[in-house]
Amino acid sequence: GEGAKSLGVAAELYDSFADIGAHRHDLVVGFGGGVITDLSGYVASTYHRGMAVAHVPTTLLGQVDAAIGGKTGVNLSYGKNLIGTIHQPTAVICDVAFLSTLPGPELVSGMAEVIKAGLIGDEQLLDLVTSRAGDLLAQDPELLIATVASAAGIKASIAAEDPHERGRRAVLNYGHTFAHAIEHAASFKGIRHGEAVSIGMMCAAYVAAELGRIDGACVESHARALRAYGLPTSAALDLETLERAWKHDKKYDKGVRFVLLNGPAHPEAGVAVPRPAIERALERMA
Repeated sequence: GEGAKSLGVAAELYDSFADIGAHRHDLVVGFGGGVITDLSGYVASTYHRGMAVAHVPTTLLGQVDAAIGGKTGVNLSYGKNLIGTIHQPTAVICDVAFLSTLPGPELVSGMAEVIKAGLIGDEQLLDLVTSRAGDLLAQDPELLIATVASAAGIKASIAAEDPHERGRRAVLNYGHTFAHAIEHAASFKGIRHGEAVSIGMMCAAYVAAELGRIDGACVESHARALRAYGLPTSAALDLETLERAWKHDKKYDKGVRFVLLNGPAHPEAGVAVPRPAIERALERMA
């Protein structure tokens, strides 16, 4: 679980590497979900000042998001992924057959990242996953392969354009400013990452609507896609609690910054938002 993404577990892995005589020319393989690929990538990037890493993500969230793009990280008590590196994997092998091993809620959680890819980058993908939710949840093989390939391709193309997140790559954090704060407030317990992202994207949609960036139809497209998978679209959130977490957010720059849409598939990163607009958005979320 998320608790394994810690400096303590990383230290245990360093000791294991030293014990077996691992060297810089060896290959680390991250086999598992997003926690495993984040952690293995971080350890690989720092042991012996850098070892090669390949990922074999076995969850939907890992296949369409966590394993792609080279971000690694571990958590601190102050927040999520506050320590990490950019370390590109030599390969990412996505086999959708692994998804049949997932509990239903984990597959649903991963769909939040697929929906995010559609919201920020591909209206056709968003329409597809909204209209064919039943087939995707039933794991129709051809549809699942096409969906994973499309969502992963969106992430990979944006990350390749801006590998060190100096600009456009930040749009991949859509919904995550809220989501990470929500996870931190819950001490990373009782809520899956995709569920937090689902709530976070709805928050971002309402904020954008409050600022006149998107219309009601765009907000509803968020809710319709997320509800098709039973993902949460409402929550009672305390702004002061979120603000305490935001002070440690990596995107904090003289205040919290958000990724917001300026229309379907037109995201903008680094947006400062007046506090009253956030308050009104949270009222609409309740």
